[in-house]
Amino acid sequence: MNDLIELNNIELILPQIIITEFEKNKARIVEENKRSLVGVLSRVKEMVNKFGDDVEREKVLSHLSDIQHISPILGEYAAQGSLNWIETLFTTTKPIKITSAVMVKGPERAIGKIAPFHRAKNNMADAVIIESYFSAVKSDYDDKNKYLFVNHNTEDFSHPLDNKKLAHPDFDSYFSSAKSKYYINLSEALKSIWPNLISNMLVEREEFAQNPRTLSQILDAKNELTSKIWYNRHQIRVEKIKNGSIRIIEDKYFDPKTAQITITKSIWKGAQKSALNVERRFKVEQLVWNDFEWAMLNGKLSALRWVLGEDWDELYTLLDWNIISL
Repeated sequence: MNDLIELNNIELILPQIIITEFEKNKARIVEENKRSLVGVLSRVKEMVNKFGDDVEREKVLSHLSDIQHISPILGEYAAQGSLNWIETLFTTTKPIKITSAVMVKGPERAIGKIAPFHRAKNNMADAVIIESYFSAVKSDYDDKNKYLFVNHNTEDFSHPLDNKKLAHPDFDSYFSSAKSKYYINLSEALKSIWPNLISNMLVEREEFAQNPRTLSQILDAKNELTSKIWYNRHQIRVEKIKNGSIRIIEDKYFDPKTAQITITKSIWKGAQKSALNVERRFKVEQLVWNDFEWAMLNGKLSALRWVLGEDWDELYTLLDWNIISL
């Protein structure tokens, strides 16, 4: 819609009440979107734990944990992204005020129990929205202009017994011509007018869509960065041992007070083994960095650890050689 508005192919009819309802509900939408994804995944994991195949269970649970880790991000990202686009769309047109004629129509529908009041529910806001749309259609005498009413509220606007893609029979007279059409899906509505253009636009957006990394991807990247940073620090320690700044001592002589200038034989043996493993894992050129690249490595590790719940600037590698050597 935003692209089509910029191309002057489409114009948004925006009753002020939609902006008011949007502002009232947007925080709830974001929160519900996050909780919904998390809740569904938790229930699926419980079912897999109870009834899943013994051989495949761990693999499935691992995949679900990956998705569960990013599900709050995905939920919030998707909802907030949509809300941001909606707010952008709001800026493309001037909101229309509620006219006295529209305000009169609402109570008339309520008295006659005509949709959207057919469910014994106070739907004055919905009545104002659709009457504002009808008013815009009736005031435009140019039959070349097409009007599309698009909504997801099928309970109040769609046919109660037939296909939900059809408008409620109480609205039939307003959606009976080619000038005004009823839809419950935005892409379908736009495709009805520009099928090829909209299809191409949707494909382009899907190609450039970005999804958050999974937990296993984040952990793999963190472990790789930890290994590389540890290896660099190991090489510095090698140089210091060569020039005598650090002495190799027997384990029984270890003293925390001299830990900066000594290293025990057992720790040094494990470190050397870990260094060989790192060298086997990465190419030599992947273990040499200039100052800028070194800063980037540390920044990336700090960022990944922050994502995983640690504080900023956590760059420790002291005990990581034990993991690396496995």
